Amino acid sequence: MSMEYKKGSGLRAQGSGLMRWDQASCSRYIPVISLFLVLLLIAYGWIIRQSVPSVPLADPDSWGYLSPALSWLGGAGFIQTDGRGFLYPAILAAILKCGAGFSAITLCQQSLGLLGALVIWMIFTRWLSLFDASNVYVRILGYCL
Repeated sequence: MSMEYKKGSGLRAQGSGLMRWDQASCSRYIPVISLFLVLLLIAYGWIIRQSVPSVPLADPDSWGYLSPALSWLGGAGFIQTDGRGFLYPAILAAILKCGAGFSAITLCQQSLGLLGALVIWMIFTRWLSLFDASNVYVRILGYCL
């Protein structure tokens, strides 16, 4: 079998008539496929999280963060309780001010959790680029981990 080989075409002719993938052209599709899979998993996570009730769960530690936010929105000023920092109560106050209620806190936390998967993927791809990527099998194994 005689085929003309073009660089980057992906397939290469062998003497026995079998086709073999060219590793150089294959390795450029691996990040695109892995990004597609990560986005697919994020979309699936969003669908699954829509079935969860949007009422935030409260534990004994929640009031220490929620009380300063509610006192700030109520006009009493920002009153810190239990020696907590101001950043998370301020974020809660902003979410409650912009959102439609306490369910906005849950929606915001779920969205940030799903976006965290994309950030972890981006960091992992940068870390993987530090290694020798000449072997396509090493790249596939790295993206599968």
